[in-house]
Amino acid sequence: MITNNGNAPLFVTGCSVVRCNANDRDDTARFTPTGCPATASAINPGGQVTINVTFSPTVCGDSRACLVVAVNDPRGAQVTSQLNGTGGGAAIARLTLEGGASALEFGPVNATPKPRKTRKQPSRTFTVENAGCEQLTVSVASILRTGPDVNNGKITNRDDRNLFPVVLVNADGTEIPVPASVAIAPARSATFRVRFNPVIPPVAPDSGGLSAQQVLPDEVTSVLTLNQSAGPSLTVNLAGSVSTPLRLIDPDNPRRSPLVTLARSGSQLIVEFSTFDSNQDVSRASYQFLDSAGRNVDQAFVIDLAQAISQRNLARGQSFRVTQRFTQGVDSLSINSVRVTVSDGEASETATSGPLRSN
Repeated sequence: MITNNGNAPLFVTGCSVVRCNANDRDDTARFTPTGCPATASAINPGGQVTINVTFSPTVCGDSRACLVVAVNDPRGAQVTSQLNGTGGGAAIARLTLEGGASALEFGPVNATPKPRKTRKQPSRTFTVENAGCEQLTVSVASILRTGPDVNNGKITNRDDRNLFPVVLVNADGTEIPVPASVAIAPARSATFRVRFNPVIPPVAPDSGGLSAQQVLPDEVTSVLTLNQSAGPSLTVNLAGSVSTPLRLIDPDNPRRSPLVTLARSGSQLIVEFSTFDSNQDVSRASYQFLDSAGRNVDQAFVIDLAQAISQRNLARGQSFRVTQRFTQGVDSLSINSVRVTVSDGEASETATSGPLRSN
């Protein structure tokens, strides 16, 4: 409040907020004066005017500045008043994804029979900042698969932590496993790194629903959820793209070489193989029977697989087994093994069975 104790009109010629001392931290932007009279507005003798100052803290702790009011008082050209304020309040979590993106996106990446070494896994980061004045704690609550195969009930165990492993990044760039809770001090932040590690799944058992680890489609979507002490959970959308060429596999352990079996049962020959194809568009298989010397026996049989596979109601990206029976005339041929070539329109893979066995 400014009071005119003189006997002539007092004019205010300006108001400003400045540092009280040259070495002070610049807190001036946190104080905003209102109600400063215009130059043409005089304060008559005995009159007074009130100047309000609003404090808007953007940092925690104490802030200080000085309000300077310029006047036409010949005894002093300005009036100075010190302003003090203290910023406080609860923790405030601010989530930022690498590059300001709305989702962490990976790929396309080739699926591998076993996990890649950490340094070879594509990675993206996100940061949680504490913009409040109390300690913030966050924890990784879950990483869950989304998408159509979840909605239609094919995938019942949605846990995707193995596909999208997460680590905490230290200030020096080193990484550590994410602890049960991460404490973030006011005005500090924590950086997390998410990797994408697509591994070819084995053939799933027929009973029960599938887990996320048993299904690797060409487009994977998941949601990483962080619990935090300052309010509602934070979510990070994850999107991984997987290359689409098919792979012949061992149905129980894709780390091993592809497995093709050939067996005789009565007058039938039964060929069995397994394959993984992230976009599930396997179209045909060629069966070339071989004698004990590895020579072709008769012509190759080419079988259309597209319709039969589509009728099996498989999840997209689910590894599957194919059993093919041959019944006409093959019992009289000198067959020792079979070479199978499977195609999907983009690529083909070939594997040969071991010697014929009897069921």
